[in-house]
Amino acid sequence: MKTSKSLLIVSLFSTLVFAFCSCSSNDQLPVLDLSEDLSHDKIEAIDNWLGELQSQQKFNGGVLIAQDGQALLQKTYGYADATLTTKLTKSSMFRLASLSKQFTAMGIMILKEKGKLDFDDKVIKYIPELPYKDITIRNLLNHISGIPDNYIGLYDQAEIEILTNEKAVDLVIKRNQKASKLPKEEYSYSNTGYILAARTIELISGQSMEEFLKMELFEPIGMTESRVWNLISDDKTFPNKTSSFKYRSKKTVALNPTGIDGVAGDGAIFSSIGDFLIWDQFLYQNDLISEATMKEAFVSPQLLSGAVSNYGFGWVLNGNIISHTGSWLGARTVIRRDIKNKTCIVILDNSQSNYIDKVLDQIIDII
Repeated sequence: MKTSKSLLIVSLFSTLVFAFCSCSSNDQLPVLDLSEDLSHDKIEAIDNWLGELQSQQKFNGGVLIAQDGQALLQKTYGYADATLTTKLTKSSMFRLASLSKQFTAMGIMILKEKGKLDFDDKVIKYIPELPYKDITIRNLLNHISGIPDNYIGLYDQAEIEILTNEKAVDLVIKRNQKASKLPKEEYSYSNTGYILAARTIELISGQSMEEFLKMELFEPIGMTESRVWNLISDDKTFPNKTSSFKYRSKKTVALNPTGIDGVAGDGAIFSSIGDFLIWDQFLYQNDLISEATMKEAFVSPQLLSGAVSNYGFGWVLNGNIISHTGSWLGARTVIRRDIKNKTCIVILDNSQSNYIDKVLDQIIDII
């Protein structure tokens, strides 16, 4: 839905205009506009605007705007859970939903760097019972494996209280369906593919995804406010954890995990906006992954038809812009990196906001 053109202009500064649409329904979003290009006022305007969105129950979360490794805005707005009693902080850790896929892909890249696997290994090398004999690890990461994306549906039909990666893969094996397409025939987003990638990590490393990413990625690079957490974690909760909720008629409703939330790989990572500043810089240069291996994450795969897909290893690729979104329970998340201008925008929401894409677009327009 396009934003209304009818704007109520409110003067914030002598050279700054902060405009809102006349909001007659919950579907409308206040619009941020600047009358003049004064960079020293932009971030303050965005900050005030995000605070207004939170007060209107259209956003509840954290935002990072960074350039050249420096945070221009790194702030949270709202509450950690449905009780609306604990304020969010810069250390609050949000459910990332599908933003987790870039970390699963990095786990595969770490194993590649250690000589434990190759991207073009057949997955059956590590999961021999898998009925899909020709798919490779690269196919999984690129979402071009042809495997039906049905692990959630299989869980719904099974008598399993809490699903795990091992149990999810067992369901895929036992169902023994034909592949929807040939490997590389077409791009088709697949959470099931990333569960298989995560299970491959677990089988090769002998660790859970939680243990592996903690020991091999998060701790080594200093992401102390990031972790895998799900229903099989030893910790029932952890400091700075946010929980999902939604607004309903000005009240809040908690959105709790279900039995599906014992898996990790397609989701299950929690992180803070502060740690995303570390992550952004890690992707430019680090001591864990060679330049050659890192480049493979951002290669657009060629399909059998000769066409090119725009999904790398946990990233949507669009020239200099690499990005991803996430949505699960109340989490609504997005990361957008402009690698030419070295800017990074991260938005993490735990209130099931319907406006995250619009918030991102308006921030992009301003900065």
